[in-house]
Formats: sequence, C-alpha cells, structure tokens
Amino acid sequence: MFGTVLYYLIRILPMWICLLVFSIPLVLFLIQKNGGKGNWCYWAIQYFFLSYLIFVLQIGGITRILFFLQNPVYFKPSTMTVNLIPFVDLFSDPSQYFANILLFVPFGLLFPFLAPKNRLHSTLLWGIGFSCSIEVLQAFCLRTPDINDLLMNTLGVLLGYFLFAFFQKQTSFKYKAVQKVPSSKKHKMEYYFLFSYLFIFLFDFFTMIADPTSNP
Repeated sequence: MFGTVLYYLIRILPMWICLLVFSIPLVLFLIQKNGGKGNWCYWAIQYFFLSYLIFVLQIGGITRILFFLQNPVYFKPSTMTVNLIPFVDLFSDPSQYFANILLFVPFGLLFPFLAPKNRLHSTLLWGIGFSCSIEVLQAFCLRTPDINDLLMNTLGVLLGYFLFAFFQKQTSFKYKAVQKVPSSKKHKMEYYFLFSYLFIFLFDFFTMIADPTSNP
C-alpha cells in the first residue's frame, strides 16, 4: 500500500506545482484588491483541500476516460462490472478497506474549515457525493464501482470530522481564526469540486497532447 501511495504522490507532484503556481498570483491579487489584508491560513487550507481532491481523483483513475475517448477501440462495455454486495471480500483483502478509510480522513478533517454552517451534516453529504461521483465515473474507466469503497470512504469522512472536532476542543487553534473571512469572499462549496475535476482533466488532456503515448 505504501508503494502505491508513493507512486501516486510522484505522479501528482507536477499537478500540485501547477496548482501552486496558479494559486499564488491569484492570492496576491485578492490581497491587493482587499487593501493588503488577507487570511493566509484560510487560503492555505483551500490550497491543501484542492490538492487533496486532485490527489483522490488521480488515485480514482477517472482521467482514463480521456484515454478511452482517444482510443475507443479499447473500451468494451461488456467488461463493465459493479459490486453491490457489502463486505464481500472483507477477510480476503482487508487492507483495501483500510486504505479507503484512510483516503477520506483528510476530507473530514479539512472540509469543516471551509463549511461555516452545519459542518457535520455538510461534511458528510459532500464526502458521500464526492465518493459517489468517483465510483460512477470509474464505470466508464472499466474499473469496478464498489459499494464497499463508498461505505469505507464515508467512514473515513466521519473519522476525519471527529479528529477536527477533537482538535478544536483540545487545542488553542480555533475554528473562528481560520473562518474569519468576509461572507462576500466565501466560495460556494461546489466550486472546489468543479475546479478539481476541471483541473485534473485539463492537465491530463494537455499531457496527452504533449505525449500521445501517455496513458492516464
């Protein structure tokens, strides 16, 4: 499992660098527009959350859709499979369950900083929605959408949120210090997910143009 994570971290590094290069001028522009004032902590959490979303999408392999669009001969709908049986391989491959839980812990930990109201409710709903979107798209990547992935991802979101709540109570790092951003400057939550999907697809699209032999 560690080798797999390292492999994806290496693959995702150029995307994170591009995201950082894109983010810095934007943040500086917003600071200048706001009279030289800005909440660096809040913007840092936004960057880390977007980086995390892009990392999860990369692991989910959803950009393989681009490969099949470019090479439709390899797409065979007859091979599409879906697993709707919970815990069917719990004892034969428990590490996969553990990995899916860990993968979504950062979601539950970071998302509440960006959601000012109904944090537990919205964190859980957005986490489930994000996981569902990946599972649905995986069907078109000839990967197997799995109900177990959705269940374990949801559990990971809950664990992450409980960590967020625990640190809020046990440390001096208060939520209000991060969330103190004018309401007019707050972004709707769907923008984060739309941006992450758009970013990773555009990045892989231009990568395929530069190197037609590449396979997302």
